[in-house]
Amino acid sequence: MGDNIAEDLIQRQKYLLSNPAHQSSAVAETFLLNESASQVREISKFKPLSSRTSVVAQLQKTLLEQTYPSANQIHVKGGDRRMIYKRPSVVRKHLWKLVSQRQSKQQIQ
Repeated sequence: MGDNIAEDLIQRQKYLLSNPAHQSSAVAETFLLNESASQVREISKFKPLSSRTSVVAQLQKTLLEQTYPSANQIHVKGGDRRMIYKRPSVVRKHLWKLVSQRQSKQQIQ
């Protein structure tokens, strides 16, 4: 998962974590990064970003793929990350299909 991290960032984290006086800085840095990502996600729910600004969506997709590599991702044609709010029936249809498949597999076993 850490393949795309810059070497200077890794060295900085090692330095901060090796010195007890600087460990709080490493924790604060990580917290602020997570907080910033969370704020961008929350803001994009209420005020959608420009269609030309796909950086956040691409980063979220990359993070999900790296965090859950064995997950079965479903790509709905014409869908976007706000589809669950705009067209929940389409999302429900795909979820129902997955649940039905899993139940039929469990009954066979």
